[in-house]
Amino acid sequence: MALLIDAPDYPIESVTMCKSHRAEVVRRFSLQLAAGQNKIEIKSLPGTIDTKSIRISGLGHARLHDVVCLLNQRKRPGPTDSSEVIKALRKQRQQVEQEKNSLEHEARILADYSKTLKAEHVSPADVAEFLKSYGGHVKSGIDAVARLEERIQELDKKIFKEEDAASSKQGPMSNGELTVVIAAEFEEEVELKLTYIVTNAFWEPTYELHATTENSKPSTTVVLNYRAVISQSTGEDWTDAKLTLSTSDTSMNTTIPELPSIKIRPKPEARQSMWGIPSAYSAPIKTETFVSLRRGSSSAREREREQAMSTEPASFGGGGDGGKYDLMQEEYGSASAPVPGTVVRDSVLSVSYSVQGKSTIPSDGLSHMVSVAQLEFDCQIRYVAVPRVEAVVYLQCEVKNTSDYRLLSGTVGVILDESFVSQTSILDVPAGDTFTCTLGVDPATKITYSRRTTHTDTKRSLNAFSEARRTTSYTVAISITNKHGFPLEDVLVKEAVPMVDVFDPFDGSGGDNSKARVVLKKPLGLAEAKPGEAFMLDGAKATSDAGTSVGTGIMARWAKADGSGGQGDKDGKFEWFGRLEQGEKRELEAAWDVKSAEDVRWTEVTV
Repeated sequence: MALLIDAPDYPIESVTMCKSHRAEVVRRFSLQLAAGQNKIEIKSLPGTIDTKSIRISGLGHARLHDVVCLLNQRKRPGPTDSSEVIKALRKQRQQVEQEKNSLEHEARILADYSKTLKAEHVSPADVAEFLKSYGGHVKSGIDAVARLEERIQELDKKIFKEEDAASSKQGPMSNGELTVVIAAEFEEEVELKLTYIVTNAFWEPTYELHATTENSKPSTTVVLNYRAVISQSTGEDWTDAKLTLSTSDTSMNTTIPELPSIKIRPKPEARQSMWGIPSAYSAPIKTETFVSLRRGSSSAREREREQAMSTEPASFGGGGDGGKYDLMQEEYGSASAPVPGTVVRDSVLSVSYSVQGKSTIPSDGLSHMVSVAQLEFDCQIRYVAVPRVEAVVYLQCEVKNTSDYRLLSGTVGVILDESFVSQTSILDVPAGDTFTCTLGVDPATKITYSRRTTHTDTKRSLNAFSEARRTTSYTVAISITNKHGFPLEDVLVKEAVPMVDVFDPFDGSGGDNSKARVVLKKPLGLAEAKPGEAFMLDGAKATSDAGTSVGTGIMARWAKADGSGGQGDKDGKFEWFGRLEQGEKRELEAAWDVKSAEDVRWTEVTV
């Protein structure tokens, strides 16, 4: 005879959630095995169970003989198919309803009896005694019925609440049933451990960054609350379970791929047109050349290569240039002879986080937040402004992850002095790396921005080979003032000089005869600066040959490479940086000329 076990009667020991919307669940069952074969049927497992993920352990001296896991269709709890709690409540309601009906029936009998009394058969004294007794019975009956009706209303509320909870419980329309056959040599008590994987379980990291100020000066330490948002609709509640959050992917195929062979085959003949020219190459291939001009010059070797690629004619006779077209066809590939491509797959070791204490996550599909850790970090405060876009100064903190935790990608709520400031996000931050968060606008640091434009035309000379040219001069004036009662140690003001995009491959050299070019005049020294070099506002070099800073105050440099791969000296982005003393006001100036032919109409485009 099989031993029947209802899974919800046994607690869930632990749950490990993965990033693949799956979770590994562990349950334990205390069993008394008899000598010989023991058949155990475990019912009411969740319908999201992966029937191929079942693992049985903890059998002691016994041996596992057979395991079968099936999914059976079920109905959701309803008026005629409810949980044991709802059945018990309905039974109580039925009993109270019967008691109420009994009292009402007694009242009707007593009322019917009173109608049979006749004056000729009953003395006045008996009538008085009857009325006294009748009144008492009626009053007590009414009170008892009222109490029973209140009890019925209470039970109805409880039933409605349980039914609502049962109907909102999310999960599949099926139940898992597991049949296990265990062979034991002798009677033995074992602690059977059942491990299985379920789907419809989700988690993602989220953070709260708490920063404080003292006398308007931001603190150099911040507190990061590391939390996880969890939701699951597996069909079973995780009650008082030990919860572990993992970045592993249980759906990954960990099989080492087979290496396919590579064969070389003759290339199919190109289809000929009526003039004997391969139809695939009958029209020249149009190319677009993108040239960024920096400081009014470009590499001569690059110009020669670009012009050669854009102006060399197509060869119809199949001479030396035919190889060029063959290479192009191999690069694009064809349906008959596919070309092997390079596929990059990036994988990292999984990271697991154990949630302290025990957690309860119901199967309701709602988001539940649990705490992972509270971390305290040192930070560097920076005052950042992009006045061409917005004339305000932002507080930015740069935080180094000195903990043992890997901070996964997620949203960050920034709290400054217990007030919500902003919502931002971070990418993966391994231990030892840094991330930045904006703490809001600094109202005590004032910044203004203005730009002035002038045009100068050069008329055509008597020389027939000259052309009229126009020079457009831009002057940017930025004023920044520190109204704090303390110096600002790290100020960063960003600006950009426009770069020229030349789409004409015959006129992309960037020389004096180009359609347009940009000449940077201020900040002084920046036009000739290399990446990493800095200059004072008067043009003096602020870095030594070894790259160390020798200047003080505000300096200028090309912007550092950003996460998108941009480089300031190639993108035209530069920045002023340094220290701004208490009460100090600095005037920052940038100037450049855009020189072009007089008939060229161009415009600035933000990219």
